[in-house]
Amino acid sequence: MTKTRQQFYQVPKLIVAGERYKNLSALDVMTYAVMLDRQQVSIKNHWHDEKGEVYFLYSN
Repeated sequence: MTKTRQQFYQVPKLIVAGERYKNLSALDVMTYAVMLDRQQVSIKNHWHDEKGEVYFLYSN
């Protein structure tokens, strides 16, 4: 049997339990998690613009 490494999106507990974020929908939270993941990939790949800000490319 071949084992497959599972990957997960991470959501900070503050987004789920914080009073400020209580009106976010599940889709809002999932979108945040996907974008946070893409940001981490961009940081790892040193994708910074001329101002030093992180950017990422995303398409469907």
